[in-house]
Amino acid sequence: MKKALGVWLIVVLALLAAGQDKSKKAYELMYDDIQQLKLQVQRLEKKADAAADDLKAVREVLRDLTAQFKSFQAGQARSDENLKSLPAQLQVFLEKFGQLESQIQKISEDLIDLKSRPPGEAPPDTAKPGEKTPADKKPAPSKKEPAPKEKPASGGAPLQTNLSPQDVYKTAYADYQKGTYDLAIDGFQTFIEQFPANPLADDALYMIGECYYSQKKFARAIEQLDELIINYPDSNKLAATYLKKGYCLAELKRKDEAIAVLRFLVSKYSFGEEAKSAQQKIKELLEEK
Repeated sequence: MKKALGVWLIVVLALLAAGQDKSKKAYELMYDDIQQLKLQVQRLEKKADAAADDLKAVREVLRDLTAQFKSFQAGQARSDENLKSLPAQLQVFLEKFGQLESQIQKISEDLIDLKSRPPGEAPPDTAKPGEKTPADKKPAPSKKEPAPKEKPASGGAPLQTNLSPQDVYKTAYADYQKGTYDLAIDGFQTFIEQFPANPLADDALYMIGECYYSQKKFARAIEQLDELIINYPDSNKLAATYLKKGYCLAELKRKDEAIAVLRFLVSKYSFGEEAKSAQQKIKELLEEK
């Protein structure tokens, strides 16, 4: 009996020891899990801190963007007010420009009238506005240029005043092509004086500018080109005239004026060949600065 009791006690103790070992292992496993959880919590806390910093930065950026947007809205409101007042300012400008254009036209007409009168002849006082006088109908030599005389033209043939407009123009143009620019200038000037209403009058004036340009007399060329711009506002030579004027100004080292003229040409005649040449010249002038 004692032996049986002893055996049973030993068995119970063994079971208790085995249970304790299992509990110990379970606690160890739980401890390990807890440590892992602590590490995860620490990592999450670090991430949370970083996220908080990022959130703070985002809020600051958002605050700056909000301030910028409010500033933009205020500027847009001011721009809208300026735009509302622009039509009235533009109308005033157009009215002043129209007045200036009328004055220029009047001055041009007076100059043509004076130029067409013989030396010493006073202008008539009885002529009505818009009414042509005999001097207007038949231009006479001006004080600046003597009366056209028979002179050798291209090929040495005399330039007769009774030639047709086409013959006078062709003769002058032939002189230009041969490089006899003084003869060409005289021929084109004779054409303008004798046939001021001819459709080629503006072409003749432009060619005088071309002759002076070829002679490197750039200031004289600009005078002729400006006369074309003022007297022939509907000429088909205007684009070429502005281009040549820009070239002349560039040759005279007046670069800012040259660039302004060429840019005007590009804006007004943007699809022509002259505009392409003007853009190239503008690029060259800007690179020289």
